[in-house]
Amino acid sequence: MSASVLPELTTLQSQTDQIALAYVPNLIGQPARICTQRAIGKHGAELRSAPEAALRQLWCAPLDADAAGLAILAFIESNPAAAALTQIRRQGYAVSRTPLADRDAIAAPLWRGSVVAGSVSLLVSRRHTRIPSTCSLYTRTLLRSATLLSRRMSRSGVH
Repeated sequence: MSASVLPELTTLQSQTDQIALAYVPNLIGQPARICTQRAIGKHGAELRSAPEAALRQLWCAPLDADAAGLAILAFIESNPAAAALTQIRRQGYAVSRTPLADRDAIAAPLWRGSVVAGSVSLLVSRRHTRIPSTCSLYTRTLLRSATLLSRRMSRSGVH
């Protein structure tokens, strides 16, 4: 993923005051997602104090571990019996807990043409995900960013 992703992640982070991350899939061996870009804003101290194991999972984990991976997996896995993946495909985003104690994730796929190229994830304070109107606002903001990034990636041919 190119450096052109970071400005949009920074915008997403500043619009929501949450943590914004971009991931790419690694489909060699056990399929995983790897964090390639971060916009953390004022949340650096929170991440620095997080357990090392939680951070390792945040930066790299199997595709089925959380929303960031599921937003990718739903569009490369065609198992119609997997109801959760069908729901992600239908709504265009995934939601899950994160390895961080007080954060949930909302993630949407990033596209390069018709191929899923990664995902963008917003790590939202759990107190905000419990408020439906706030969670909905964050989801709409994330989906706008994912759409914009996907258009840029498709036009430029960025991997």
